[in-house]
Amino acid sequence: MIEENELPQGWAWTTVEQISIKVVDGTHFTPTYQTQGIPFISVKDIRDGYIYFDDCKYISSEEHSKLIQRCNPEKNDVLVTKSGTIGRVAVVKTDQPFSLFVSVALIKILQTINSSFFKLALEHYFSKINIQQDIKGGVIKNLHLEDLRIIRIGILSLPRFCRVSSGWS
Repeated sequence: MIEENELPQGWAWTTVEQISIKVVDGTHFTPTYQTQGIPFISVKDIRDGYIYFDDCKYISSEEHSKLIQRCNPEKNDVLVTKSGTIGRVAVVKTDQPFSLFVSVALIKILQTINSSFFKLALEHYFSKINIQQDIKGGVIKNLHLEDLRIIRIGILSLPRFCRVSSGWS
């Protein structure tokens, strides 16, 4: 891990919680699945930095409406797998509505933070830890939301690298 004095000029340490509006996971209850409807995303649907809708499950619009009151994924939000396979990260790049299972965390970051950069910072963090040793759980590891919120990452604090100024997404 980078030591605090090793950050380049213009960079600062922060935590996920400090640059987030919301850190929450998906529903803790298994919904009723349908053959069509609103996509329901779990760990298996997040890989290689993307959300895959091609093999996901589906739920009704009514159930989706209830679930998004707590956990409402939107474009530019960041998703992190947190149960079983830990540390897969993806940026939401669609306006398509979908819901999340408990195994996926939703991070709504401040609008001044570039979500693609934030994704890379989280991927870097997960690449440096020993999941078997550093993450809680027995056979199935679970990254708890309180542990996700306190993850420290280095961010570039210059405005020209923020989404608002540069138009990056």
